[in-house]
Amino acid sequence: MQAQIIPFNALVRRTRALLQPKRARHGRTTLLQESPLAGFDHHRAPAVWCFMQEGDPLRLVREHLNPHDPNAIAVWFKNEKLGYIPKKENATLAQLMDRGHRLEARIIRLLHTDNPWRRVRLRVVMTV
Repeated sequence: MQAQIIPFNALVRRTRALLQPKRARHGRTTLLQESPLAGFDHHRAPAVWCFMQEGDPLRLVREHLNPHDPNAIAVWFKNEKLGYIPKKENATLAQLMDRGHRLEARIIRLLHTDNPWRRVRLRVVMTV
């Protein structure tokens, strides 16, 4: 079997194409839900509160092995775990994530209040 010779420029183009993030064909987003952040006082949210702004992206991470909730979805801001999608609202999102759908979240409201359930509100969308 003979090795295939690939010109260097073609190899660079192929490598760059593989490293580029995959984009949705249509790029439409579907609003799935808006939720409060659960567990604000129990994670790093109070420590990073001053760095968060409305519109900031959040990362959603499935926690299949969470002992309290098999549908748990952690909410991260940069490298800090803020809390979770509320247990009563996470089943559909968990199923979508488990099926490989890419969900995106953003902060839509930050409110200075004593009620931790009202401090951070987030929006979750799916790109289709």
